[in-house]
Amino acid sequence: MKLSMWIIANLLESFEPEVQIRRESPRVLRSARLAYATDCVLVQQDGPDCLYLWHEDRIRLTDMSAREGFELLQSLFDSMFDWRSRIAGCIEREDFQALVEEMGVVFRTPIALTDANHACLACSKSYGPEEVDREWLHLKTYGYSSFISAKEISEARLSYHMDGKVIRFRFPEGSNMSDSLSITVFQGEMPVGYLTVVEKTHPLNDGHMQLMVMLAKALAPVLGRERRGSGLNSSMLQRLLEGAPVADAGARHFLDQRGWTEADSYRVYVLNFEEASEQMQWDYRKYFSAIAAVFPLDLCGVFGGRFVLLANDNKMPDDRRRGKLEEILGAAPVSGGVSLSHQGFALLPRLLEQAEFALCTPPKEDGHFTDFYSLAMDYLIRSDYAPDRCLAACHPDVYRLFCQDEVLYKTLWAYLLQDRSVTRTVQMLYVHKNTLLYRLRRIEELLQYSFSDSYTRSYMRMSFLLLERHAGLPQPPAAAFGLPEEEK
Repeated sequence: MKLSMWIIANLLESFEPEVQIRRESPRVLRSARLAYATDCVLVQQDGPDCLYLWHEDRIRLTDMSAREGFELLQSLFDSMFDWRSRIAGCIEREDFQALVEEMGVVFRTPIALTDANHACLACSKSYGPEEVDREWLHLKTYGYSSFISAKEISEARLSYHMDGKVIRFRFPEGSNMSDSLSITVFQGEMPVGYLTVVEKTHPLNDGHMQLMVMLAKALAPVLGRERRGSGLNSSMLQRLLEGAPVADAGARHFLDQRGWTEADSYRVYVLNFEEASEQMQWDYRKYFSAIAAVFPLDLCGVFGGRFVLLANDNKMPDDRRRGKLEEILGAAPVSGGVSLSHQGFALLPRLLEQAEFALCTPPKEDGHFTDFYSLAMDYLIRSDYAPDRCLAACHPDVYRLFCQDEVLYKTLWAYLLQDRSVTRTVQMLYVHKNTLLYRLRRIEELLQYSFSDSYTRSYMRMSFLLLERHAGLPQPPAAAFGLPEEEK
């Protein structure tokens, strides 16, 4: 394993070395030598002290002979080679807890590894919940980084332009927060995790950063794999999009921090990118990091090998969010699919299906996104029957009326059945013409989509039929009203 003068100085901390090391001193050193050799540390005697030399960098160990210093340094190279082998074994087995404990042998300070959605994969066991800071307590208690911490990481990632650098976080005294180093783990252009080292027991420097960069590269292929989990240590994005229960304390706290409730309406965005050069992949990282920073109240990350944004429409109107997304992506060769909006968490797996379905169709207009809305009828015809799939794909206006106002729901259905004839609708509903016109005005005020559009009318009619055939409903709806025989 190659070391740097910074790493060597850190390993020799107990010897209280005197160091003069350049900030940019790289990790290229292969071993110790008593005579000059390329990419090796030169060991020399300097009076009673031992000197380690490499270019302009030097480390001085007082009251030690060159021979003792040589043997000590060579043992460090050997031990770090063994350490790297153990680290590789932990990563290969995906034993993240063992990995963190092995890292602790060298870093000697609290370490946390989280996934792309800030769910804890492992953190140092030797430090209890209350032994570090309030963020460590939150991570140990709930299994997720706090909302504030996740937001700070996203914003800091953006400021570093995704060049692979480690981010240093500093906090004011009295904040009950410890300074720390954090690096984003990328698989290609996708963020797949975060490695954080807390500055608790001693200062952290460039040597620690160099090791973190090495570990992030080794972790990337493993964290980028599709993994399934359950319980507190599975990604919140994964749990929601798979329809897993979110009633445990950790999940509820995670949602409460964002102000998310079952009463809110959600939609799913899925982004895909074209094959690109390595430089373009770095640009993608910048785009995705910007999305995470600009929409902190939404939930974004990697799922199914794609970048997914789970958006809360109650926190930001979709047209505003869409405009910001288009602005961020600019001319990037990125395409996206957008689902319908639906209340609650139960149908999120079906909304993901919708976004994926829309993603397969190129946008018809300028922009990066294709809306599922214009493809909904084709989706319903082509897809296998499933009650919840039909329910999630119902026209959003029709479904909203079904849930909120039975009178207006029945009025709109009758109006469309009668081809928007006021005379025939009045006869069908047995109401006064003025009553019908009043209801239609109220309906138009409530609708997001205009029923003057022929596709919208067809989609609405199909949705009425799906709802009346109990698609996914806990109980069959009451008989709507007396339909003509041919419509029953």
